[in-house]
Amino acid sequence: MRAVLSGLDLVEFAAPAGRFIDIDTPADLEAVERRLSIMEQPMKGLDMQQWVDAVKQALELDADVDVELILDVAKDAAHGVQRPAAPVTTYLLGLAVASGADPASAAAKIGELAQGWQPTADA
Repeated sequence: MRAVLSGLDLVEFAAPAGRFIDIDTPADLEAVERRLSIMEQPMKGLDMQQWVDAVKQALELDADVDVELILDVAKDAAHGVQRPAAPVTTYLLGLAVASGADPASAAAKIGELAQGWQPTADA
């Protein structure tokens, strides 16, 4: 292997956390393939909009929903804090918007917080 790789130039670069997945077992591979198949569905955007419309109707909501903004907030929380923080954080974003906050500003604040997140030691 060293002989094959010895002629290559090594270039290091910083990659954002969570961009690469370690696949060590068949179960790991299966989980990644399942996630990719969901993301690659050709009509996923349409399915998402249908879901959003159905939820809005069920909850009797008349509000614009910026799906990309919400997904970005969830991604920031999941990768910057931990995965279970994603749904709770998007809920908190919703509370802030319901209280009058600008969605983009609130999302930016959450993104900044998540990117620099350093939990404090338990007291």
